[in-house]
Amino acid sequence: MNKLLISLLAAALLAGCAGKPRAGGPAPVESLRGPNAPSAPAPAPTPAKPAVDVYAYRAPAGAPAAPPPAEPPKESGGSAGTMLALRSETPGPAPAPRANVTPKPQEVDPGLAPAIAWTPPPAAAAAPKAPAPPVATASSPPAPAVPPKTSPPANPALPVGAPPKANAPVPVKPAPPPPPPPVVKYTAPPPAAPELPAAASSLAAQAEKQRERGDYVGAAATLERAIRIQPREAYLWNRLARVRLDQNNYDQAGSLAQKSNTLSKDQDQIKQDNWGMIAATRRAAGDQSGAEEAEAKAGAK
Repeated sequence: MNKLLISLLAAALLAGCAGKPRAGGPAPVESLRGPNAPSAPAPAPTPAKPAVDVYAYRAPAGAPAAPPPAEPPKESGGSAGTMLALRSETPGPAPAPRANVTPKPQEVDPGLAPAIAWTPPPAAAAAPKAPAPPVATASSPPAPAVPPKTSPPANPALPVGAPPKANAPVPVKPAPPPPPPPVVKYTAPPPAAPELPAAASSLAAQAEKQRERGDYVGAAATLERAIRIQPREAYLWNRLARVRLDQNNYDQAGSLAQKSNTLSKDQDQIKQDNWGMIAATRRAAGDQSGAEEAEAKAGAK
């Protein structure tokens, strides 16, 4: 009997505790280890969560509705692996080609984003069509034939049909050669040879014989050897000037005769012969007045 009463009281007590929630924090837990046991640390306070307003998503006005999720195909019979293999091996229908459709501007909610002005792409400019050729009818007269245009030849001097010569060289007439100088013959006899050393006198006599034979090159070489022996002798320079005059070398003959005049002191016969050769060289050069002056000095008149 006592056990029954204790059980009923315990059940009533439990029912009363469970029916009414306890206000405040958790009940303190008392330690059963004794009065002198250290107390347990107080639990840390739980931070309060901030209040967040949660609103349901609302699609903007005018936005297209999201398509419903595609339902997976229902499998009838067989295992899932067999149906998956059949779907992967069976090719589906090829997608149809898309036509050239002008995209439509997407509507944007003015409250969410700024307005975007959309302009359609400019249409391609139509190419001008060529005029259609006229259609000949039985009543219309035939069109007159237009003769082909012919351009005149580039070079009228060439005959028609002949290919023009590109960069043809222009013939240049060669300049006529200058006229040869007139040949002047000097026939005066040689002056008498002065007294010379034996070697120089022998070479002078040998050179005079060579000149008379027409060996002007040998005579000039022999006289140059004699001049190296007697470089101040006017007679040797006079004989060399006569050899150059016989060779028609008028410039060198006139210079050698002038040098002989400079070296001759009182040898009047040698000076007269030198002025005669100078007059011949000036006449060959076309200097008539100079030739007459030299002849006057030579006393030829």
